[in-house]
Order: sequence, then C-alpha cells, then structure tokens
Amino acid sequence: EVFQNPLFETAEEAGVSFTEIGSSLSKAEEKYLGASLAERIPFIGKGIRKTNRAFVAMANKLRMDTFASMVKDAEAAGFNILADPEKLEEIATFVNRATGRGGGTPGKGLEKSMQALNALFFSPRLQLSRLQLLNPVYYVRLAKEQPMIAKQALKSAAAFTGMVGTI
Repeated sequence: EVFQNPLFETAEEAGVSFTEIGSSLSKAEEKYLGASLAERIPFIGKGIRKTNRAFVAMANKLRMDTFASMVKDAEAAGFNILADPEKLEEIATFVNRATGRGGGTPGKGLEKSMQALNALFFSPRLQLSRLQLLNPVYYVRLAKEQPMIAKQALKSAAAFTGMVGTI
C-alpha cells in the first residue's frame, strides 16, 4: 500500500525516511543492542522477527500517510506544493522528526555517526527527533519560511506535550 501510493516517489525524493528490515542502519529502524540475539531464540525469535516486520510496515505507512495528508492539505489551501521541492523537503523533514527518524541530511555529518551512536545509546534517532521537535528555533524558522508546515508541526508538538503531560 505504501509503495503503491501515487505520492510515494515524491515522498522518497523529498527525503521521507522509509525503512527496511535487514538493511544498513541508515535505512533500518533502530534496534536495541541485543535484538539480533533475541531473534535467534528458538520459537520466540520468529515472533520477534514478525513484530519487527509489523512495526516497520506500520511506521512506513504512518510516514507515507502523514506526508500525503500534508501535501493534500497544502493543495487544498491553494499551494502548488508539488512544484516546490523546498517545501516538500521541509514536509519530509517534519514527517521524519515526528515519526522518530531525527537526523541530518543523508550521507553527511550526523547521519554518518548514527551507527556508532546506536551502539552507545538506545534509539539515538528517536531521541534526536524529540530534541529537534522541542527546539523552539525550529518553529520560529518554520513559521517565517513555511507557515503551513509550521501549523502542522505545532499541532503535533501540542499533542506530544499533552501526551507527556498526561503521563
């Protein structure tokens, strides 16, 4: 369903981080350090692999649906967003951060360090995405440059803050 979405190629080109099972860390969801050992446990390991596949599929669908929804909302508001790669990249950046795939530009700087960080910390992309979304400078810059995307980002931040406050 994700790959058949008419906006899939657009989302991928814009930089939405679609993940895969059994690929390099840059294209995989982060696992805890002992995950590969747990997958080798007789009988239980098959279940662990299945839940991993289910999570990756759900995360990719969430990313695709969120990207498509934001593009649709922008077009409904009168923006020709599909003709603006910069806005599409900003939507992709927000989608990645909102779904726990924080980081920088693929192949550069921080992105190259993620494998080492994953060996030291639990889920560094998720932790980084939360820091990036909690940074007020991100919202100020976004409000000036991309007000439509800023509105969606602020809604997401308010929901996250409400959830954390409730917990």
